[in-house]
Amino acid sequence: MAVREGINVYTSYLNGLFGNDTGYLGVISKLTESSNIGFNAGYFKYPDTVETQKDPASKYNYRVTDENISASAGFMGLYYSGAISKNIYYGSGIRFAAEHISDYYTAGAAVFDGGFIVKKSSGVNLGISFKNLSWGAYYPGGLEPLPASVSAGVKINQFVADPASTSTLKYDFFLGGEFRYGDDIYLKAGIELRPYRFLKVRTGYSYNIINTDDLGGLGGLGAGVELLNPFNYNDRVSFEYCLELFGRLGLTHRVSFSFLI
Repeated sequence: MAVREGINVYTSYLNGLFGNDTGYLGVISKLTESSNIGFNAGYFKYPDTVETQKDPASKYNYRVTDENISASAGFMGLYYSGAISKNIYYGSGIRFAAEHISDYYTAGAAVFDGGFIVKKSSGVNLGISFKNLSWGAYYPGGLEPLPASVSAGVKINQFVADPASTSTLKYDFFLGGEFRYGDDIYLKAGIELRPYRFLKVRTGYSYNIINTDDLGGLGGLGAGVELLNPFNYNDRVSFEYCLELFGRLGLTHRVSFSFLI
């Protein structure tokens, strides 16, 4: 979401796999012409599940108790972005993340995120970001590392008509990758088309080149649409829907809403 004068608000809800729910709220505002400050918060809630305990006397070596296990996670963060020069921008922030599992434990960690964007006059943008940099989360059993990652990519955007026209065709193409420390490497590609000023259509694909276990059913593919107010050229209000496919695991739906105060 481009930052404009005023208070920019972005919120989303994701109905995830196996009944998981995710909510997000982001607020960002300009400080100066080239700097912004923002706040975000979010949560992730697992569906309640039955609790089991070891029981050698049982046929299956465990038994189901009368209790349910609930689990959830959340975060709150503060971010700042600015410009190093007229075409080099940076952003950084710190957030506190926590996880809670029934009566067993609550763990927390301070996390750092950061990144840089280089904007070329030809419509080519280069970017790199670092996520989940931390000393780890404090669990009852000790300190556990967080899934730190590095992402890099290139984005190409072009107009094929007057951007104020209702028949404007604009396209953005993205190609990049993500490395998750101690985990996997992903290659990602996506394209966004804007055939009309009030409509954006997107699709993308993510491929894991390390763990190539095929999910089938076009796993890794996503698609979505964004609707903007056709009577307001400042894009003060937008609505977005996204569908992500995870093959035999199922699919997720994400609904997002953003507005400018």
